[in-house]
Amino acid sequence: MALATVLSAVVIRQTRAAALTVMRQDYITFARLRGLSPTRVLIHYLLRNCAPPVLTSAGMLLIAPLSAGIFIEQVFSLPGAGSLLLSAVTSEDVPVVQGIALLLGALVVLVNLLVDLLGFLFDPRIRLHAAGEG
Repeated sequence: MALATVLSAVVIRQTRAAALTVMRQDYITFARLRGLSPTRVLIHYLLRNCAPPVLTSAGMLLIAPLSAGIFIEQVFSLPGAGSLLLSAVTSEDVPVVQGIALLLGALVVLVNLLVDLLGFLFDPRIRLHAAGEG
């Protein structure tokens, strides 16, 4: 909870900034003038165009707990990968340090891949560029 509170505040701030930027765009004004319902404008126009920067920042924030987790585990005396890594470093257990480093590196790559795939799903400009139309 201690870690999630800080990270969720960053995602909320990023979402607000992206929403304010998108709200100033002409297509939002035109959608409202066409008489579309506020729910449709919110979901189809606002949130869909806010998603790419928010997903990118959220993906980077998913990686942040990997390093901060060591401190949280030590402060609250929780067992976890951070505590294991810290004890392996202090006891000079190289295979365990290498294994945890490899696991954390694979997790970073997996999160970045997931963010890229979600960006491809939500951002039509990426799809058009991938199809050769952009």
